[in-house]
Amino acid sequence: MEFSDFFDIMWTYLADPESKESRPEFLKNLIDMLIREPQTEEEDQKAENGDLNPLNNKEADTINKYCSGSRKIPKKDAKDILKRISDGNRFFERIVFAAPGAKKGIRDELRKRSFNVTSASLGKVCFDIMKAFLEKFKEGKVL
Repeated sequence: MEFSDFFDIMWTYLADPESKESRPEFLKNLIDMLIREPQTEEEDQKAENGDLNPLNNKEADTINKYCSGSRKIPKKDAKDILKRISDGNRFFERIVFAAPGAKKGIRDELRKRSFNVTSASLGKVCFDIMKAFLEKFKEGKVL
């Protein structure tokens, strides 16, 4: 599976169409949910400036390319995110508290792609997939 496939699954089932949230904003929000609370003065400063999430400084058009798969998230950005990755609780909660149809849709899509996922493991599996993609991006790979 490519990152764009995973992103499309998340976008399809978790984005709120009424909020008119754009694809780039949705990806930034997913990354925000991955990042832990600031732990150092440097991170505090970055958080105050809105720079803790490296995608916040990117143009919407560039982030759209990450979403579509025509460009991969840069190694440096992936490394920055992984350096500050959380335990995944906020990411899990976004999925756990999603509408039942959304959770079922995500689970079914992942099963079609040979992921062994249950309703109970859905949040963790999605977090692990997102983290695995960031690891690949950090290495300069896509899949």
